[in-house]
Amino acid sequence: MSCIQISFETLAGVRETIESSLFWTSDYQETPLCIFSVFFPNSSRFNIAENRVKEKASEFVTLALSFNTIQLERGKTPNYLPELQQALAEFNGKRPNIMQFYKSMQFIDYNTDVRGQMTDKEYQAWPMREQYEKFHETCERVCNRLAERFVSKMPEYENAEWG
Repeated sequence: MSCIQISFETLAGVRETIESSLFWTSDYQETPLCIFSVFFPNSSRFNIAENRVKEKASEFVTLALSFNTIQLERGKTPNYLPELQQALAEFNGKRPNIMQFYKSMQFIDYNTDVRGQMTDKEYQAWPMREQYEKFHETCERVCNRLAERFVSKMPEYENAEWG
């Protein structure tokens, strides 16, 4: 499986989108409410502090950077990873349009697949395994919810009969 380095621009754009989702109150094309609900299931945006959303967004992209770097290093955690994480935390980006966000999430999901770089025994003993599995579950939920949303807005879908 090939792997490409995920750019800081991509990661910062994803972070900005997750952070922005706190303020989306209507389900429009560029502000799908499903993003917030994936990161904060069963929560109301009125009960979550902006700081908590920023922490969650930062944590998500930091994990993406970490897993991408580990995949690029063939399953090993390099000693320079903390410097990369700090550089990402200081990097400012802008929120992409929602289709670019969707494609970035697919790109992140694909390019953070460290499982193929480890034996089953190594993977089972890997200290980051639980975080890795939760991370990929989140990627999958975001991509699936957005794909469902995109399809449901298509005229072909709206014109199709139920049943």
